[in-house]
Formats: sequence, structure tokens, C-alpha cells
Amino acid sequence: MIKPTVGFNWGASGISTSMWRGVPLSDVLKRCGIYSKKHGALNVCFEGAEHLPGGGGCKYGTSIKKEIAMDPSRDIILAYMQNGELLTPDHGFPVRIIIPGFNGGRMVKWLKRIIVTTKESDSFYYYRDNKVFPSHVDLQLANAEGWWYNPECAIDELNINSVITRPCHKEILPINSWTTRRPYTLRGYAYSGGGKKVKRVEVTMDGGETWQVCTVDHAEKPNKYGKFWCWCFWSLDVEVLDLLGAKEIAVRAWDETFNTQPEKLVWNLLGMMNNCWFRVKASENGMVFEHPTLPGNQSGGWMAEERHPENPTIKRSVSTPFMNTASRISMSEVKKHNSVDSAWIVVHGHIYDCTRFLKDHPGGMSSILINAGTDCTDEFDAIHSDEAKNMLEDYRIGELIMTGYVSDSAASSPNTSMHGASNISFLGPIKEVAATRPVALVPPEKIPCKLVDKTSISHDVRRFRFALPSEDQVLGLPVGKHIFLCATIDDKLCMRAYTPTSSIDEVGHFDLV
Repeated sequence: MIKPTVGFNWGASGISTSMWRGVPLSDVLKRCGIYSKKHGALNVCFEGAEHLPGGGGCKYGTSIKKEIAMDPSRDIILAYMQNGELLTPDHGFPVRIIIPGFNGGRMVKWLKRIIVTTKESDSFYYYRDNKVFPSHVDLQLANAEGWWYNPECAIDELNINSVITRPCHKEILPINSWTTRRPYTLRGYAYSGGGKKVKRVEVTMDGGETWQVCTVDHAEKPNKYGKFWCWCFWSLDVEVLDLLGAKEIAVRAWDETFNTQPEKLVWNLLGMMNNCWFRVKASENGMVFEHPTLPGNQSGGWMAEERHPENPTIKRSVSTPFMNTASRISMSEVKKHNSVDSAWIVVHGHIYDCTRFLKDHPGGMSSILINAGTDCTDEFDAIHSDEAKNMLEDYRIGELIMTGYVSDSAASSPNTSMHGASNISFLGPIKEVAATRPVALVPPEKIPCKLVDKTSISHDVRRFRFALPSEDQVLGLPVGKHIFLCATIDDKLCMRAYTPTSSIDEVGHFDLV
């Protein structure tokens, strides 16, 4: 069990390699005629263009020491191209700072100002992020004792790290006469900060008792100062029969200073710079591999499963009848349970009582209530992850009597092509008031809307205009509510929630960006 941190969950995905083009920062600073260290030029501060909410409203800013900024061996550049193309908005257009081997929080995107000063950056984000505190420092202690402002806790250069990419998460390795005749190749990547070369990568399949040395491929050449900035790739051929006896596979790397990775995770408040052995667990039942976490916002991984063990105890809401999972219920009975006091739904012929989950639903209570008392199979499948589908079983109370019944979803699903009409369904309840114009939305019905215009705002942003069924109608969406945009693509319902950008007074159409 690992105590949660307050940091962002990167998983093992917070690293990559690109080809950057730009102007050396040291040349720009020299051209500007900055002062010497003796005259107070101690820090180089970088500031972005956008105002952010942190600290009562400020721009993202950070800083590095002047001697680092002026060191030509560091290859620090003001970048305007990535992988042969101009920077995209997501990656910092028109210009950003690139500091190889450093923590990404120092590489300010959408760079607007560079300031050479005696003090470090005073940005809220410089002090409140990218820190490694001692393990005993929790959030309360960090605030009370001012740990955020301790310069010894700031992260600059990355540490040594390595990751297993093959076997991938949930990969299944069949064990048969064909697979056991040839080796299985383990693969992954490794890197170190500060331009230090990864000298060695090792793999263990017995908990660290013995280690096997991997083949390491350095695709890059060092710069003229001997520094390595890119990740390297490692591989190791192992016998499949050796994998059969392994409960887990772990990897560690060594850099040119012979720093290596610790066996166990060292907890810190923001969860940063954790570089313990990367472990992939192997199931004894057919070789199913599990990574500790998954990249980005994906759910899953053996660490997440250990943090959230299944609880077999299912609480019963006041609206749940005394019945077991074999209970058979008619659709007419389900339709009666369509309120906040008793909210039932049908998914794939199973009936679920969602009443006790209303207040906890991430999308708000109205997202469930609009479908309460109906068969919402297609809608549920279109917008929920596998994890959410597994959670649903906790609320199962019976089975639907299917005789002579056609589901609401099946009856109303759009039977159109990918480029045909879309359907709109309202996410939250609409308060009935006297309307000066006809209103298009009729919850929870789907209404067909035709795409009539598409405008390019930027290279990756589009405005789509949809015509309402009647030219004299307004959409009728209350402030703060969303709509579901639905379309059948490859014979499967696709549904996403959107907030229109057009005003509530627009007649005959609405816009989505």
C-alpha cells in the first residue's frame, strides 16, 4: 500500500525524445549584454504568456542559475521547431525554452519574457511544484514549515530511470511447443539527467538475487562535450521456460557515475523523481503481465489495484427491493424508478439501482437522472470506461424480463453513416418555463441535427455549426448544462458531452468548438 501524493499522475509516460531547432540561449543573453555575476546577474527567469489561477492569478514562471544558462555544454535553446516543423500550440508555439536533461517544469512554453535578476523566479508555480521533500513532510507540514520555499528541494536535473515496455500491460504469452522453442525479447527504455550516459541496464526475474545484462542501443551520438540527452533502448532475450517461474520482472539502469535505481519506492509529497526498480508482475496462470501504472489518464496497473482492493460488502439503498440477482423485473416496473429517490437503469438486460451513487457520480446527478427508468445500454457503453462498467456490478439488483420488449436505446439509436445526421440528447433536466420561441431540446429524447458548416479557427481547432430541426427554434439549453452529441460510427454508438459556444439566443442553429 502506497500513501497517495498530491502530484500529477504521469505513470511511466512523462518522457520522450524530439529533434529541436532553436537559438542557443547563451548567445541571446550575450547579445543582450547581460551583467556579470559580480554585478548581480545570478538567475535567469522565464515567464509564459498565459495568466493562470494559481496564487491568486499569475503567469507560469521558473528560473535557472545564470552559470547553467550560459554553459554551452548544456545545449539550452530557445526552440521554435520540433521534429522538422514549427511548434504547435500544444508544444509552446511560437517559442519555448528547451533545457536538455532537466525536469520538464523548467521548460516554459509560450515563452514571453526572459529576465536576468539577482533572485529566483517569484512565480507561484516555481515554488509550489517540482519539489522533492523528505518522506516525513506531508501537505500540512509543508505549508506550516515553509518547505515549498526551501531551494534544496527544487528539481533541476533528472535522475537515472528505466522502464519495461515489453511485455506490455495485460499482454498474454501463450505457452506451447512453438513459443517455447524460441526466446522471448524483453524491451524498454532508460535515461539519465544532466547529459550522463546510461552505461548499463540489468533485468532480474528472481527478486534481485541474480541479474542479466541487457543490450543497450544508443541511437544518438554525444554532443561535442560528451553529453547524452536522449533516451536509449534496451533489450534482453530470455527463455520462455525461465519466465514461467518468474513472479515478476524488474529492471534497473546505471549511468556513467554508477548511480543506479533503488529497489523500493521512496515516498514524497508530490510523488516526483521516483526511480525505483520498474516491476512487471507475471500471473502464474498463462503469463499475464501487469505494469505498475499506465500512461497519462488511463486507469489500471498493479499499483492501482493494490490501493483499491475489492470490497465484497455491498450496501443497499432505501429504494432497493429485497431480491437477489436472479430477480426478474418488467420494464414497466423499471420506468417507475426515475427520480432522485429511486433511480434504476437497464444496461445489457441487467437492472441496476443507482440511487446511492447519485451524489458520487463524477458527471453530476443529472447525468444519471436523465436515463433513470430507461434502457440506456448504448449511452452507457459509449461514454464509460471498463473500470466504470466493472463498478456497475455493485449496483445490480436483477434481470429484465425481455419478452416482447425493445430497448429504448435500440429503438432510438441513429441508423446513419459516419457523415450523416447526429443526434443530440440533453444531459440535465430542463426547467419548464414559458418560451418566447420554440425549443428544440426535449429531454431525454434525441433530436436529429445536421452539420451545416465547418470553420477552421487554427490548425487543430474547428468550429462546427449544427442546424436545429426547425429554423425558428432555439436550442433551449440552460446555463451550466451540457448536451450529448451522438452518432453511429462503424455500427457503434459514439457519444460525447459538449458545451455549445453559441449564445442561448441563437435561432435555428448552435455551434461547437
